[in-house]
Amino acid sequence: VLEILVIIVLIDAATLILVWLVTLRLTRPLVDITDTAKAIAAGNLTWEITVKRSGEVGELANAFQTMVAQLRRRGGF
Repeated sequence: VLEILVIIVLIDAATLILVWLVTLRLTRPLVDITDTAKAIAAGNLTWEITVKRSGEVGELANAFQTMVAQLRRRGGF
């Protein structure tokens, strides 16, 4: 019985680590985009988004890069 309990605890720990890693992989690009958006809102147009993803997150990152490039051209940066 103790051996089964130890196995269950190890499986739970492994599952938690896996969920944490997947969550980090999904949220990190959004955190980077958010930080860049805050910098742009504060007037800092020197920030670059380094998100290299496909799908919606990649499209959002590309849209921000395009927006920053257009703002730089209009503002002479």
